[in-house]
Amino acid sequence: MRNTRLCLLHALLVFALVVGALGLAAPAVLAQDATPDAPPPAALPPDQMPDQVDEEFEIEPMPDLSPWIKRVRLNVTQDAYIASGRPDANLGGLAHMNMGYQLAPGEQAVRPVMQFDLNGIPSKARVQSARLNFYQYQTVPTGLGNTNIVGRKMVAPWGEHSITWHNARYDGGSTGLGSVTASTGWQVLDLHAILQSWVNGQANYGVVLTGNEVASATHLRSFRTREAGGGTAPFVDVEYICDTKTPLSNVVHPLPTYAKASFTVTWSGEDRAPSHCTPSGLHSFDLEYRVGSSGTWHKLNKGRYPIAQMSDSVHHGSDGETIYIRWRGLDNVGNKENYGNAETHTTVDSLPPQTAMTPLPPFTTATSFTIQWSGTDHVSGVADYDVEYRLLMPGADSSWTRLLTGVTETSHLFTGAAEGGIYEFRTRARDNAGNEGVFPETAQASTTIDLNPHAIVDPFNPPILKPTAPVTETFTVHWTGYAVGGATITEYQLFYNYNGEGWKEWTTFPGTETQAQFPYLSMSMGDGVYQFEATATDSAGHTKPRTDTPEATMIVDLADKIHPGAYLPVVHR
Repeated sequence: MRNTRLCLLHALLVFALVVGALGLAAPAVLAQDATPDAPPPAALPPDQMPDQVDEEFEIEPMPDLSPWIKRVRLNVTQDAYIASGRPDANLGGLAHMNMGYQLAPGEQAVRPVMQFDLNGIPSKARVQSARLNFYQYQTVPTGLGNTNIVGRKMVAPWGEHSITWHNARYDGGSTGLGSVTASTGWQVLDLHAILQSWVNGQANYGVVLTGNEVASATHLRSFRTREAGGGTAPFVDVEYICDTKTPLSNVVHPLPTYAKASFTVTWSGEDRAPSHCTPSGLHSFDLEYRVGSSGTWHKLNKGRYPIAQMSDSVHHGSDGETIYIRWRGLDNVGNKENYGNAETHTTVDSLPPQTAMTPLPPFTTATSFTIQWSGTDHVSGVADYDVEYRLLMPGADSSWTRLLTGVTETSHLFTGAAEGGIYEFRTRARDNAGNEGVFPETAQASTTIDLNPHAIVDPFNPPILKPTAPVTETFTVHWTGYAVGGATITEYQLFYNYNGEGWKEWTTFPGTETQAQFPYLSMSMGDGVYQFEATATDSAGHTKPRTDTPEATMIVDLADKIHPGAYLPVVHR
């Protein structure tokens, strides 16, 4: 093998010297129509840039990958170069391409452009190395020093015989590819990152190379193209691994729902590979466990298990804790599954279910309404429910009464509710292991039955009548109201209390009226405090009870003795 490599190197060296000698006779092309301030090629706008589809592999370092590495040489399919000093000139189809900078009236900034056939490298293959080889036959001046090279991916199709500085389209970013020396002969750059992006799915339109473009002096390099012949065309030597699929783990025997303090977990798996690629084979498994559905994952016993062992004993914690197990496979080239959710779990059941009820509205305007409840059991699940209620109102028995026993439904239509009653509800549940919960001491849901119509006097604005008011003999009282259960309000009753002398009925109004003038002067009253309350009667014969509680207050101050600094807002239900 060593002798073969030496012979190959010797042959390449002789070949390079011959081609290099021939190349010295080919001068760099000089432009006669250079434009000193030609703009650089425009990159595509961000919304037209191709999607970045590079995939991040989770690769485990493996001791020896050589058995699974494949090698391929990618030949250039088209090559050219572009020049800022000749922005509309096509420089493809030549036997050379230039890179660097040539002083005016030369070509100024020049950049090689190349495209390679991926030659059947599988999609998403893992590129181990990609060495871009091209033949440098001349530098101007002679003995030019090392130059760092960056590459940019072309982002639109181009033609060798049509590309120009003006129409070239490439990525705004750049990737360092290494450096070239002053030596004639083969130069090598690292195209790994760019090639991996193409293999991962980004469109392969080739790459443009940028060298030293400082405009202070000529520093020009010339490379052979595919048109030069003689085996000096650019090419890329690629090493890649085609097995890029992660292994697939399987559950052999799911853990039982309940387990003793010690149980055995068993797993298996298989390696996979893309089409036309042989799987490298399973190497090992990583196992983790956690206590509870949101705990921290820890290595299980050994942590990493060889494929010769696909089961192990586990000791879980206290009764009622759930032990979750997960694993992932690792193959011989380092492809590793991502940990997913738990593969299996088991629990010791010792706790009864917990229940909750959907809150009821503070007030219910019907004699029938629906109550709802739910239960949670972290182990065996809820089997059935008991529901109790009690009625709180004067003269009623306030003890808890069983409403439902051993039901599996989670809602119930409660009927026959009494006006003014406060109804409270509570639940308990049993699980499939027979654990029974206890009724809570306090209600889990409650509501007050309110079937009467509603009426209320609106606050006065302003709540004081001064001698400067447009009208001082009366003031306007506004009220609002509504009925429930499909009924309508037939009449309103208005009551007033003057200076705390006691509540008196003002008058009754039709259900369609919601305001009236209060003629306090004609009622033999004057300055003072007037409080108002409204009640209503609906078409079902229900009447809102009087509470003798003021709903709105007006101060009459025709003597102008009260001088308020500010009015506070009045808030009422």
